[in-house]
Amino acid sequence: MFLGAATGGPVWAHVASSNDAIKEANLGPKRHSSRRVSPVAERAETGVAMNADNTPVDPNRLLPEQASKLLSAAAKVRVPLEQIATDLESGAPQNSDGTINLVQYAAWLIKEMGRGE
Repeated sequence: MFLGAATGGPVWAHVASSNDAIKEANLGPKRHSSRRVSPVAERAETGVAMNADNTPVDPNRLLPEQASKLLSAAAKVRVPLEQIATDLESGAPQNSDGTINLVQYAAWLIKEMGRGE
């Protein structure tokens, strides 16, 4: 379901599938292009982030290279691998196998921001 605006106020409408929702989102003026909406909807359907080789990525066990790519894509700003390596040397949490738990790493970054460094 989605909330559409009609002349008389908000109206609830039923959308049969995510493809219908994508088409509906692209109909009106000043809407997102299908290039931006479709990939997001497809990833949301699967619920799993994928590597370049189509293997699932576990956010609890990211290699530093994977974390750099994932964070760069999410922030739309390049997060260099060197920055993550520096953070790990500065005490950022990491798993015993050298991987990074994304939630713990994000919490550590927020804590570090609060220190005012």
